[in-house]
Amino acid sequence: MQVYLADDSRVIQRQIGQILSDVGYAVEVCDDGHSAYQRLARGDLRLAILDWYMPGMDGVEICQRLAQESQLQTVYTIIVTTQESDDALAEAFKAGANDYIAKPFSPTELLARVNAGRRITEHLTEPSMSP
Repeated sequence: MQVYLADDSRVIQRQIGQILSDVGYAVEVCDDGHSAYQRLARGDLRLAILDWYMPGMDGVEICQRLAQESQLQTVYTIIVTTQESDDALAEAFKAGANDYIAKPFSPTELLARVNAGRRITEHLTEPSMSP
């Protein structure tokens, strides 16, 4: 499965990219919010990890825009941020994020959340079973 990663930190890109590729995920990376939204708007990706703060457009705004487009509501979004407050968590979910990871995070937590997103998106995209 392909995971889209939008983060303006090359360190985080390498860290997350390595963790995910080590277990078989294909990772596509960008470093700004406008590019991330344009790529996700093409509609062929199902799982995205978005940094909260990025140049151009932040991860929360991307989630809001995806939630407004019916064909893009199947993109499972995970916000990654240094913010750990309950208010920040609530804001991310209100914007349409499906999950939230606070930096610094453990590889185990990242993989657990990405694997959960994969299971959910695979379930959403499976053909309906008819009697």
